[in-house]
Amino acid sequence: GQVRHGKAHGRGVLKETDGTILEGNFENDLLHGQGSAKYQDGFYVGEFQNGRPSGQGTCIWRDGKWYEGQWLDGWRHGQGHFKNGDFEYIGGWKDDKPHGQGFEKYGDGQTFEGT
Repeated sequence: GQVRHGKAHGRGVLKETDGTILEGNFENDLLHGQGSAKYQDGFYVGEFQNGRPSGQGTCIWRDGKWYEGQWLDGWRHGQGHFKNGDFEYIGGWKDDKPHGQGFEKYGDGQTFEGT
C-alpha cells in the first residue's frame, strides 16, 4: 500500500507484530471505510472508522460464534444477529451487550421475545 508522512494511507495490507492482518482503506495508519481484520481469535469484515469496526459488519470467532450487524467503536451497537452454539439472539445491542427489543432462541427450543 501507500505511505504518507510515514503512515499507511490508501488501499493496502498491514501485518502487525501480534499476527493481526488488516486489509482495506487506510487513513493515518488506521483502517477507514471497507476492510477486513484477521485476529488470533477470529476475523471481521465490514466498515471501519478510525481503525475500529463501525457501521455494518460481520465477525466470526475461532470458537464458532458469530455476529452480523451494526458496530460502533469496535463494539456491537444497533441491530444485529448473534449465534453461539445453540443460543441465538436477534435484536438491539448497546455497548457490546443485548439491549432493548430482541428475540432469543435456545437449543432446547425455548424462545423469548421482548425487552
